[in-house]
Amino acid sequence: QGGPSLRVLRMSRCFPEPANAMAVLRLHRGIDARDVADAHAAAIRHAGAEHETFVISAATPFLRDDAELLAQAAPAVIASRCPALANAFALRGWTMPASIDRVYCAEAAIAGLGWSPRFGFDEIVRQYDDGSDEVLLPVEYHVIDGELRG
Repeated sequence: QGGPSLRVLRMSRCFPEPANAMAVLRLHRGIDARDVADAHAAAIRHAGAEHETFVISAATPFLRDDAELLAQAAPAVIASRCPALANAFALRGWTMPASIDRVYCAEAAIAGLGWSPRFGFDEIVRQYDDGSDEVLLPVEYHVIDGELRG
C-alpha cells in the first residue's frame, strides 16, 4: 500500500522497414516511435490501478470478426476496412500481403491512458513520397515458414 505503481507498455513494431510493409503493419501490429513516446508520457501521468499492462499499437480498422478472412484474403478485408490504404497501394503499384496472422488492439491503452496514436499508414505513405530515410524501398511479400517477409 502506498508503494510505487507499475505500468507495462507492450509496444508494436516501430523500426524502419520497407514502406509497403510498414504501411500495412500500421493497420495491425505496428506503431510510430513518436506515438510510443507519447504513450510513455501518458503512462507516467496515469493514475489508474497499481499494476497495469497496455498494448501500444497504431489504431486498427479491423474487427475481431475479420480474423479468419484476414488470414485467408487480407487484400479484400483491407479494401473493405481501409480503402484509402488500398488506393495508396494501387497508385504506387505495391502488392498487399495475402494474409495477416494477428492484430494488436490498443483500445485499453487508448481508453485507460487517455492516449491516442496519431501516425498511421498515411504517415508512412507521406514519408515514402517525401523520400524520408525513415522508410525503406518497397519489397514484394513472401511467406517463409509461416512468417510474412519481404
